[in-house]
Amino acid sequence: MELFFRIVLKFLSPRFVFSLTFSVANFFRRFLPEISNLVLQRAGDALFLEAEYTLARRCFDVVSSGKYRGLARKMTEWIAYKNGEVSLGWPRYNLKELISTEPVVTDTVPLIVAKYALPNELVHGLGLPRLKGEPVGELPVLVWFNFNTSLGGELLAAKVVLAWLKERSCKLILVCDPRIVSVLKTNFSHHEVISRESDLSPLRGRCQAFVLARDLLAKVVQSEADFAKIAAFDFVLPAASRPARAQGRRKVALSWKTGNKLQGRYRNLQLAELICVLERHNLEYVSVQHGVNPSEVKLLADRLGDRFHPVPIDTSGSVEEIAVALSALDLVVTIDNTNLHIAGAYSVPCFAMISVPSYWAWPIDGTFSRWYRSVKLIHQRKPGCWSDVMEKLDEELKGAARSAEREGASGKREGR
Repeated sequence: MELFFRIVLKFLSPRFVFSLTFSVANFFRRFLPEISNLVLQRAGDALFLEAEYTLARRCFDVVSSGKYRGLARKMTEWIAYKNGEVSLGWPRYNLKELISTEPVVTDTVPLIVAKYALPNELVHGLGLPRLKGEPVGELPVLVWFNFNTSLGGELLAAKVVLAWLKERSCKLILVCDPRIVSVLKTNFSHHEVISRESDLSPLRGRCQAFVLARDLLAKVVQSEADFAKIAAFDFVLPAASRPARAQGRRKVALSWKTGNKLQGRYRNLQLAELICVLERHNLEYVSVQHGVNPSEVKLLADRLGDRFHPVPIDTSGSVEEIAVALSALDLVVTIDNTNLHIAGAYSVPCFAMISVPSYWAWPIDGTFSRWYRSVKLIHQRKPGCWSDVMEKLDEELKGAARSAEREGASGKREGR
């Protein structure tokens, strides 16, 4: 049904489609309310994908009940956050089971969390209550990163935890995706960090309560100005891993697609379109694209010649290993994927090409990302059209190449 609405939107105005949707939904509301909710939800999804955020929100707002209500409320909060209603906290996610469960300690060994997004075992295995208010006493707080696969989300949440912790002296036990364990061990050096795949039974009796990392956002941010507290924290690398930056032409990491098939429908960029911009500039390029295929490597090599390094950065390792590789370069050019968040978290200059629609965390317009000082956003103006983004990227890369030429002439190179 969403596809139907998207096709209709190619021929009819969004406002007309919105009015038609409400007429159909009202017709079904009395005797088939779930059909009414389905129509509103799918119309809202289609309007959202066309960046008609105000009309989409009005559709989501009136989804009254049933299985579509949770998703509709989540999308309402996505749009609200993008529009600056940042006191809402992290957009809604389903934790009804967790919230309604009374703490119970069990003797289960090993104690493994089955669903990362819904860690009931913290409640009915470790017997922990959710943290309400401020930590009390000397026992640490268990901070759970409840993301299924989103490393970008975990990095955002980790910066939120750093900002929250700055004004508190409590101890934490951070439980996260194994791929960011080394990141958190380096940046939360006085706290314990373990993989969420670990046996949690040794934690029985050791914690006062648990909190979901993303729930701390509402405690840190109540206005746009509060994002400065989060942006102020840049992750650091272990001293032994800090790379030296090479001299010569500026070196740029490239990423143009995401492995998420649903998001890839609107986030992914055609590599050939990106290369048309890259080949104009006296810069060197290396792929940091996860899942890059041989035909893409060949296209880059054929078009960019010796300016392209055929050996890509290995993206199969930990986030910290990728961060070490990116930190040795001068610039990252990427769509909205994990590379954006790694570059931003480690203060690597980054031009982020943002699609329409975009992730809830990014403002609707402007270059400032809110979360990362080193990331400059370049927004699409229309869904599926990258020409304006390529034009702006061309200007930015021209400036980067000229800066490198000036430094080469002077014999000096600026640090970050």
